[in-house]
Amino acid sequence: MSENIRMDLLSTEEVNNIYEKCFLILSEKGVKVDHEEGLKFLSAHGAHVDNTSHVVKFPRDIVEKALASVPHEATLTGGIVIPDNSGKLYANTETGANNYIDPETNIRHSMTIEFDRLWAQLVEQLDEISICAYQSPTDVPTKTADIHGLKTLLENTSKHIMVHPYSLNSLNYLFELGLVVAGSKEEYKKKPRFNFICCSQAPLVFKEMDYEAIKLSCEYGQIVLPASLTTAGATCPVTIAGQITQVGVEILAMIVFSQLIEKGTPVIGNPFSFALNMSTGRNLLGSVEAVLSEAACCEFIKKAFNIPVGQNGFGSDSHITDGQSTFEEAFMGLFGAFTIPDFLIGAGALSTILCVSPTKLIIDAKGLNILNRARAGIKVSEETIALDEIINIQQGGHYLENKHTLKHCREAIRVPLFNTDTYDTWVADGSKDMHTRATETYMELKKNCKPLDLDEHIKKELNNIVKSADKNLSE
Repeated sequence: MSENIRMDLLSTEEVNNIYEKCFLILSEKGVKVDHEEGLKFLSAHGAHVDNTSHVVKFPRDIVEKALASVPHEATLTGGIVIPDNSGKLYANTETGANNYIDPETNIRHSMTIEFDRLWAQLVEQLDEISICAYQSPTDVPTKTADIHGLKTLLENTSKHIMVHPYSLNSLNYLFELGLVVAGSKEEYKKKPRFNFICCSQAPLVFKEMDYEAIKLSCEYGQIVLPASLTTAGATCPVTIAGQITQVGVEILAMIVFSQLIEKGTPVIGNPFSFALNMSTGRNLLGSVEAVLSEAACCEFIKKAFNIPVGQNGFGSDSHITDGQSTFEEAFMGLFGAFTIPDFLIGAGALSTILCVSPTKLIIDAKGLNILNRARAGIKVSEETIALDEIINIQQGGHYLENKHTLKHCREAIRVPLFNTDTYDTWVADGSKDMHTRATETYMELKKNCKPLDLDEHIKKELNNIVKSADKNLSE
């Protein structure tokens, strides 16, 4: 039975080779940690710390103990456990876009709180999207945009939320928002509504904010999501193998941080592997090199560290939903389906994640069904071989009325956005392309967009936290 098709980009020998290089780099070169309290903590737990340069080196035994204690799975809001036992892929939206394409006018706007609100309400209705991230609203104070963004999502979607904090000072406000919705810290730790994306500053630096985010995540019982944002030829080696190695070092360092702070904290690896367009200086995620590197980084992290991983699977460098975006997301998506990530990132994203489109979000959501079907592979059994049906069929006959056909004919994936009609029927229906059909789907979903039914005291407390943040951080 060839269920759950897999494609290996790296051999066992290559994974082991890179794995050993990660240990070598962490123990002999180390990483820079710009967090005074963190330096003292790491030193007290066996790391070699240079208090002048802030470089931290980890002996091999510390790293191996961290890998031994990190869980091999993580639970998201709604009881979603990754990796899924059946091999199912989950999907989430990209974070941080500051532009938004309005499907009703097809005009690109700066992101606003209202667009963020509509985005969350749309995600709430798409069963295929399990994780939602806020975008970057431009109509609120810059220093508290992440706080406004999280509040907006907590009010408008019940799904798991991924949070990318914008500053050290906003971290406690973000947790306060989560505690209000949960009711208490104890309840929050049982079912965290969100997790932080904690990023390295490539190459090999960890900012005060990101170390603090890992520390607080461990304290509050959250999943830690270490992200390594590397650009080949700029902030990491230009070769794919070199990029994998640096990504591995940076994510491994964050695994060690988390397990030293709170043993058993769940971790989801999240490489963001970009390629540099040397002629323009623009980051690319849809180029073949970027896609190969992203998939290979995820494969390495999964095999070497045995933790869940997320992979870019829907984004595009194109600025509109067109042939380029369709090809790039299909290319990325198939690598996601046939390699080993647990969820795909970037649903609805364009312009190398600087813009989002609800129309593309809907296309990506429906496309996930195809990817999961492809990933499930082919079932070969006595039932599916259908030997009796073939033996009993009259030569030149048909299977249309066969009980076996009737039993299995509804198993095929059908995507409503795809045109499967005859040409004449398609013309009679208005000659609509997929973008048009997706926009019509958006218009229908928009009719049902509404905020969550939260208690009034919760809404009031959320507003008070945001007002306090605006006053204390922006004035």
